[in-house]
Amino acid sequence: MTQGQKSPLLSVREKFGYGMGDFAFDLFFMFFIYYAMFFYTDVFGIPAEVAATMFLLTRLWDAINDPMMGIIADRTKTKWGKYRPFLVWMAIPYAVIGVATFSSPEFTMGWKVVYAYIFYTLMSMVYTAANIPYSALMGVMTSSSKERTSLSTWRFGCAYAGGFVVSTLTIPLAGFYGGHSDDVVTVQAMDDHKIEITERGVGTVQIKGTFEVKEDKSLENAGWTEVFSKPMKVYHQITGTNYQETIDKETTVWVKSKANLLNQIFYEKKSKAKAIKAIISLDSEAVIGAVEKNYPNIISSANLSKPYDIEKLGIALSELSAKELEKLVTPLQLGDTKVMELEIDGNYYLASGFGKKILDGKKIWDDTQPSDDVWAPPEKVNWNNAALSFNVVDTQKGFQRTIATYAIIAIFVLLFTFLSTKERVNPPVDQEVDVKRDLRLVLTNRNWLVVSVMSLFTLGFVCIYGAAIMYYFKYYVGSLGLAAAFLGIGTATNFIGALSTPFLTKLVGSKKRLYFISAILMTSIYFLYYLPTPESIVFLFLLSGFGGFFSGPLSPVIWAMYADIADHVEWKDKVRATGLVFSAASFAQKSGWALGGAVTGWLLSWWGFEAHIEQSADTIFGIKSLISWIPAGCASIAAFIVLLYQLDDKTMETIEKDLKTRRAEAATKEA
Repeated sequence: MTQGQKSPLLSVREKFGYGMGDFAFDLFFMFFIYYAMFFYTDVFGIPAEVAATMFLLTRLWDAINDPMMGIIADRTKTKWGKYRPFLVWMAIPYAVIGVATFSSPEFTMGWKVVYAYIFYTLMSMVYTAANIPYSALMGVMTSSSKERTSLSTWRFGCAYAGGFVVSTLTIPLAGFYGGHSDDVVTVQAMDDHKIEITERGVGTVQIKGTFEVKEDKSLENAGWTEVFSKPMKVYHQITGTNYQETIDKETTVWVKSKANLLNQIFYEKKSKAKAIKAIISLDSEAVIGAVEKNYPNIISSANLSKPYDIEKLGIALSELSAKELEKLVTPLQLGDTKVMELEIDGNYYLASGFGKKILDGKKIWDDTQPSDDVWAPPEKVNWNNAALSFNVVDTQKGFQRTIATYAIIAIFVLLFTFLSTKERVNPPVDQEVDVKRDLRLVLTNRNWLVVSVMSLFTLGFVCIYGAAIMYYFKYYVGSLGLAAAFLGIGTATNFIGALSTPFLTKLVGSKKRLYFISAILMTSIYFLYYLPTPESIVFLFLLSGFGGFFSGPLSPVIWAMYADIADHVEWKDKVRATGLVFSAASFAQKSGWALGGAVTGWLLSWWGFEAHIEQSADTIFGIKSLISWIPAGCASIAAFIVLLYQLDDKTMETIEKDLKTRRAEAATKEA
């Protein structure tokens, strides 16, 4: 379209083609929101606070990277346009680096952290290189504000469809791809709850046993009720086929080289003391002898005397660094075992070379056994029979192959978006290139500042809530499988809410008013998430459904506002900087994304979270807070920030009319 032509109505095919681009981006973006923190703590295996800090620090590069990408896109000239070519150029790097980001190499903890930093940063860069031109494309497909609102609706309708795929299929796909794995160990059931595992490789797996059970009313107030202070089902095993349901119990098994194993268990302070206690229990004489030889000051400073109090010795040793502890333990031949075999919190840490090991299933799963763990009360579950079945789940392989599936789909979808869209709105013919001027005009635009801060809090509450869901269902509700259904309901109603944006905008009178109402409703819904008990599944799913619908219009409204701001900058300052407007917007949103993930990780660590164990009451309180009042606070702040936005529909009609006249005059002058 030349400068003077009337902006045409976009076809349904072109709107759908454009919208499907965000379907491809949300296959990764929603994966980051819902699963990234969970992946790094429970699958990749780094501490929550380390992952949180990584999320924040890697975003600092975006302060340069995002605006730079917008400037590059604005100044790109090809026969396909400024922005569309990046969808083709970045499709394969986007997919390949995405798979690498969610792979789990068997490194020492330090190198795993380095690997995570490198690929998380690279993933952010290729996402930026593809997504910023894609976002800017909406601003040049049409000059009509109403058509852009419609285009934004299609975009986020498709985005939520991508989110629906991620939310409902990730856990089942990870279980399918990683289930019944024999890459790390094989499992053989034996008599009296004994389980024989045979070494096949290195990695981390969950061994899941399925038991037949029925509810025991006589134990209704025992066991788990002591943990959560509310009624919970308590089970006991029965014989024969007269059972009411089944229940899964699991334990995690790490198989690593001795160096990698020691590095992992000593890396995090919370797990260090437990690891020391487990190692001392293998051979107290060997450990004490090594301590007396290498660190006599530890004994004297702790005022220990023979015979040593093992508990106090363990506390004293926990003051040593991870490297010092590794140096202490590495040369030891502990007990009668040829390799190191540790049991901590019901999970097993085995140095490679163990060959075969018999696990005491009764110790793992029969919660009637005496235990020093305060989270295993004396009466909980009585398992008298062997498991119905065992399944060895390699979650590392499962997550990697799941993201690879999404990556392949994303490549073809981005190519489809490229082929089905067209750029029509060009910058003013006499516009000069001036990077500093463009940055100044965008960054000092009041409406851009308002929407950017609003975006930061919007992505903040979405990411905090989203990142907490997996922890909420695994450690509070007690069923990770329900998380997929919960997310699916919320994403489905999200999709409906997004498609309803034009109707709702017309109903309430403006985009600004619609955002305010939606954010206030989300504030109320988030507060309600603190109320459900682990059994309140119907209530939880209702909250997910209503929350999904009311949050549906938020993103379409925000991005439609950014497109309007690009027009406002051109109208006010006679400069068209669509890519820069959207890149600066992307930085604001990714800052919210980073802060949301970082806050989640830091607070989980502060509340004492450790992966794969029963969580304390403080940690459960923290997980509930992360899904309720913390995102509610962010939503309420965003609601009141939007009141400062000035570009109402009447103003945009004036801007659109003036720009059409100005472009027509410029086109005539050029001719």
